Amino acid sequence: MHAFLIVGKNPLTVDKKAYELAKKIGDSSLNFNLQKISDCKNLLSFVKLSLSKPTSIIIKEIDKATIPALNAFLKTLEEPQKNLKFILTSTSEHKLPTTVVSRCQIIKLNEKIIMDNQKTPEFLTLTNSEKLKFIDKIKIKDEAILFTESLIYTLHALLHSDKKNMKKITKWLKLAINTHTALKANANLNIQLTQLVINL
Repeated sequence: MHAFLIVGKNPLTVDKKAYELAKKIGDSSLNFNLQKISDCKNLLSFVKLSLSKPTSIIIKEIDKATIPALNAFLKTLEEPQKNLKFILTSTSEHKLPTTVVSRCQIIKLNEKIIMDNQKTPEFLTLTNSEKLKFIDKIKIKDEAILFTESLIYTLHALLHSDKKNMKKITKWLKLAINTHTALKANANLNIQLTQLVINL
C-alpha cells in the first residue's frame, strides 16, 4: 500500500502518528497543503520527479479539501510512484469519497477523550441558553458520558458542602445519573443532554 489514512479526533495525536509513520517509511518527508485544485497541480508537478530515496508526503486534514481537489488527487493515488508514499489525516474516513478511502490503508487511533472537570461546576452556574450552547459542543458519545460522570462527581461533592440546597442538588444528581445511564445504553446523545438541561 502506497497511501495511508490516519483517522482521529485529536490533532496532536494524529500529527504524532503521521510523523512516526513517515519516519518508518523512509529518509525524507514533507508536509503538503491540499485544499484547492491548484494545490493538487503543484503536488502533481512534484510527484512527477524521480525520487532516489523513500519519501513520504504528509497531507493533514485532507477532509477539508474541495471535491474537485480530491478528484484530481485521486488520479495521483491511482498511479503510484516509486519511492513515494502518502500519509493523509482526517477526523473521519466518512468525510472523504470512497474512491479515495479505498486506495488507502486506514489507521484508526484509539483516543481517550479527557473532559475538563473544572468546567463542570461552571456549567451549573450558567443560564439555560448558555447550558444549551455548552452541550452543543459535545458531539461524541464518549465525551458526553465523561461529562455526565464529571457532573455526578461534582453534585456528590455539593451535597456535602451545600446543605441549604440539598433537595435541589439531589434532584440534579438523579437527573445526571439517569442521563449517564441512558447514554451508556446508546440513547440519543442530543436528546439526552437537551432534556438534562431543560430539567436542571
